[in-house]
Amino acid sequence: MSFLTDVDQELKDILAGEWSEPATIVAGSTTINTTGIFDKTSLDVNSQGEAVVTNQPQIGLHIDYVDGVLGHELTEADNALITIRSVQYKLRKPPERDGTGFAVLKLKSKT
Repeated sequence: MSFLTDVDQELKDILAGEWSEPATIVAGSTTINTTGIFDKTSLDVNSQGEAVVTNQPQIGLHIDYVDGVLGHELTEADNALITIRSVQYKLRKPPERDGTGFAVLKLKSKT
């Protein structure tokens, strides 16, 4: 097995494990039920190039699955609603794709 294959399987195992949480993504008329690793805080880079912890949530998930159901890459233009823990969010930034089929979605309140 290659390194990327091993990492891919490990991430899939994590997303199916005890730390994963259900997430529902609604983009237009398409509803996608998936799981991901949710965190109520996130690490961002400020305008000075410094890493800072923010109180803005994020979720890591298998983005290739989401894109496959949508038929295109998920973007902010989809105006998707992402429901996690009964709270609705929107994308705050474009998905941060890792090149192996997974991504971190930086979220903001729906309102």
